[in-house]
Amino acid sequence: MLRRKGQTREEYNLYFREYRKRRGESMRIYKREYNKAWRKKNGYRNEKKAKKKFPEKEYARRLLQIAVRKGRIIRGTCEVCGKSNGQGHHDDYMKPLDVRWFCPLHHIQYHKKLSPSPI
Repeated sequence: MLRRKGQTREEYNLYFREYRKRRGESMRIYKREYNKAWRKKNGYRNEKKAKKKFPEKEYARRLLQIAVRKGRIIRGTCEVCGKSNGQGHHDDYMKPLDVRWFCPLHHIQYHKKLSPSPI
């Protein structure tokens, strides 16, 4: 942790909270681009294992991807905020074309609500 001379931990944390408020969106854009380039070079960490372990997930994702590409299903807007960059969420992988649409942020929040807390 780099603190200026004479700066307390609380002052440093307050400074960084304000910094994140001001620059939050540009930080997210930078991280998104960095991660996209990294994944293109290295791939996802356990992508191959996951595809073998959960073939029904992979099958449902592929069917949805093909349906969207061919225009049989139109990519929806987020159910929560209405943004247009919707991601499909399968509640049941046996119904691959029955999806709910969330923006990336609300998709993550939805999954956090579904998973039990570790405590």
